[in-house]
Amino acid sequence: MRFALAAVGLVLALVLSGCNSGSDAASTSASGWKEFAPEQEKFSVRMPGDPAPLAGNDMSDSKTWTSDGGNLLYLIRYTQLSDPSIEKDQRRIEDTFDNTFDTMGITENLTDLDQKKELSVAGVSGREILATTADKKTKRIRLCIAGGRLYRVEVTGANTAVASPDAEAFFNSLKIGR
Repeated sequence: MRFALAAVGLVLALVLSGCNSGSDAASTSASGWKEFAPEQEKFSVRMPGDPAPLAGNDMSDSKTWTSDGGNLLYLIRYTQLSDPSIEKDQRRIEDTFDNTFDTMGITENLTDLDQKKELSVAGVSGREILATTADKKTKRIRLCIAGGRLYRVEVTGANTAVASPDAEAFFNSLKIGR
C-alpha cells in the first residue's frame, strides 16, 4: 500500500513539474526540468537539464538550442521571417508551413513525413509534423509563427517516447512574447 501511494505521488510530482508554468528562467523542478528563457529571445519553454545552443550558419537569422533528456532529444529553434507581416495573414502562414514541410524531408534526410493541420501552438495556429530519421527514430515537430519568427519545437526518440507526458509537457510549456 505504501509503495502504491509513493508511486502515485511520484507520478503526480512528475506531471505537475512538467506542466509548471513559472516564469523564472532559473526555476527547476524536482525532475530536473528548468524554465529556459534566453535573454532577449522572446520565448520560454521548460526543458530538462541545461539547453545548449547549436552552432548555426552565420548567414541565417536562426537560433537553436537542444537538451538531452535521456530517452528524448528536445530542440527549440526560431528563424526570423523575411517578411514579419506573414503572421497577420492565415493563408501566408499556411503557405509557410507547407513550404517548410515540403523541404524538410530533403534538407533533413527524413522519411514517412505526416502533418496535421489546425493545431494551436503557444496560443497561435500551428502545425504538427511526424517523421522518421535516418537512424529510425521518430521526430515530432510543432511549428508556429509569432513575433516575426517561425518557431519550431521538437522531440526525437522512440515512437512511444515522442507521445509521452514529458513530450507533451515540453510542447505545452512554450510561451512566446509578441
